[in-house]
Amino acid sequence: MSSPRRFIHHWARRATLFPAARLALVVGTVLNTINQGSAIMAGQPPSWPHLLLNYVVPFCVASYTVTRQRMLIDTACRS
Repeated sequence: MSSPRRFIHHWARRATLFPAARLALVVGTVLNTINQGSAIMAGQPPSWPHLLLNYVVPFCVASYTVTRQRMLIDTACRS
């Protein structure tokens, strides 16, 4: 299996996506509170692009990290 196919195979697993989503929910909420909390408490609308990125970036980092680790373990087991 080619490397991009292996990556997608490992990334698209429930065991990868759900933990990454839970982590992104927690980290994204903390980041949004830190970055935009005072503006929201003052009644200003949040910056939607920043709000979205505060959730997407932790999800991408967590899912990539888990996927690469699983690929390394998979490769080591095949050796």
